[in-house]
Amino acid sequence: GMTYDDPWMTIHNKIEGAINYTNLIFIPSIRPPDIFTPEKKVSIKLYVKKVFITDNCEGLLPSYLRFVKGVVDSSDLPLNVSREILQENPLLDKIRTNLVNRILKTLNLMKEKDYEKFKLFHEEFSSVLKEGLQSDFTNKEKIADLLLFESSSKDAGEKISLSDYVENMDDSQNEIFYLAGESRSQIENSPYLEGYKSNEQNVLL
Repeated sequence: GMTYDDPWMTIHNKIEGAINYTNLIFIPSIRPPDIFTPEKKVSIKLYVKKVFITDNCEGLLPSYLRFVKGVVDSSDLPLNVSREILQENPLLDKIRTNLVNRILKTLNLMKEKDYEKFKLFHEEFSSVLKEGLQSDFTNKEKIADLLLFESSSKDAGEKISLSDYVENMDDSQNEIFYLAGESRSQIENSPYLEGYKSNEQNVLL
């Protein structure tokens, strides 16, 4: 059977240049049961020159990517690095920016190239990823591009992205229509939906 340690996707790269580090990170295929507990921390292990430093380096990834596991090994940080130094270190910010970009880019690529596989990821982790919309303004658009929604024009269980939605809007529509509720059946019985349905307008549910 699947365990949440089976990687859904693995990213391995070695960065050399202004900063030098290697990372091996993976996204598990199943959401760990404690992902929404307040004490759930980012679980990336930090090594400096192959020496283990810490396994909860808050600075390496934002908390909306806390489902990512793995290791980062940097040859630029000092070996006697303390937690205080880690919090202030501009190198760490650079590594973090690179990692976040790499993860979001890889996810987006997967969405374009293997939509079925991407849907499995979305099912497990999109609710965690959504937190990034409120906390990571730099990457807000990239995160929004990774989200999928049910809509009134599709059958239950079928999802579309925001860009799919916008592509299929007719020229007179300038906004994305959505209706929120507890369940699809509850939303479908909403009187608000009637008018849109009769105008054949698609509404995200």
